[in-house]
Amino acid sequence: MQSQPPTIAFDVLVILGLVLLVVTFLTAWLSPSVKRTPTWYSFIFAGILAAVSKTLLFGHQGGPAPNTSLCFVQAILVYPFTALNSLVGGALVLQVYLSTRLLRQSQSLSSYHLYLVCIPLLWFFGSQLRPDIVQMTAVPFLLSFIVFILAFVTAAKDPSQVSRDPSGLECHFVHPAL
Repeated sequence: MQSQPPTIAFDVLVILGLVLLVVTFLTAWLSPSVKRTPTWYSFIFAGILAAVSKTLLFGHQGGPAPNTSLCFVQAILVYPFTALNSLVGGALVLQVYLSTRLLRQSQSLSSYHLYLVCIPLLWFFGSQLRPDIVQMTAVPFLLSFIVFILAFVTAAKDPSQVSRDPSGLECHFVHPAL
């Protein structure tokens, strides 16, 4: 079955977004002169995860229903990655706000100021991370992991609730409990 123009546009935008996010992430990571906060890396990394999850149905967006396992995997990833993007976006805004506010007061961020922000990739940043940054960065990923567990349990309990949405662009729960 031939893809419809909205489906093609969606696929092109997802791939374009994924490529741009990966290039941005790698440029900042591999360049010694580019300094970014762990919160910023979390924000970009969350966007990459969401884009990758959207690519799972490429080639199965029209015609017969996709493979049940493929649809199951995408359906359980839609909800935690949506939550993750929201949480890391909020964390980035919070971190920028607090940094700006404290900069005006000639202070720096401490564990008292930052408890809620982004990414548990301690191995990725190595010694660049302070303990207060590690504390604040885990929350969005921890909460998203909880949503992932809930989505997995919900889908595993009743796999018939997982199906491709009417647009054909992604799989989701027919009657979401999340």
